[in-house]
Amino acid sequence: MLTDIGNKCAELSSEFGPNLHYPVDGNFTVWDAKQTEVESACRVEPSNAQDVSKVLSILVDHWCRFAVKGGGHARNPDDSVSVGGVTIDLHLMKTIQVAPDQKTVNLGSGHVLYTMYHGLEAFNLTTIGGRVADVGLGGYALGGGVSNLSPKYGLAVDNIFEYEVCVE
Repeated sequence: MLTDIGNKCAELSSEFGPNLHYPVDGNFTVWDAKQTEVESACRVEPSNAQDVSKVLSILVDHWCRFAVKGGGHARNPDDSVSVGGVTIDLHLMKTIQVAPDQKTVNLGSGHVLYTMYHGLEAFNLTTIGGRVADVGLGGYALGGGVSNLSPKYGLAVDNIFEYEVCVE
């Protein structure tokens, strides 16, 4: 399996070039000490949904171990850092596209709550969000997303209109 993961890292490297890192390369932050003690075979940084689809098509077809990192605020190895596999780090996916009527916003899954709030502030907007700045938006929303605004507006997950899914 390690040979296959090494081959997949090499394949990802040829596809993503400088956005593929081996354990000693690049700046990488996670919240929990247990995750800092483990190492992925490599880490890839997709910049859009099509890139994520490419990464997954390379890995899933060969049953390679992987983990997806949004903010890195998870508690266990393999939650945000793949133990010996490939870590898919979404931090480059930080788009903010506000609809003309300012009623909906397209947010990239690489945001942590701080960058989301900061980006929305430029439009005098906010959303259902938590209080811990470095929590990833994807994990927060998929986990329900309790907010001080939840009694009035529901959970974060209740306020998601759609997800972008790409198939390679």
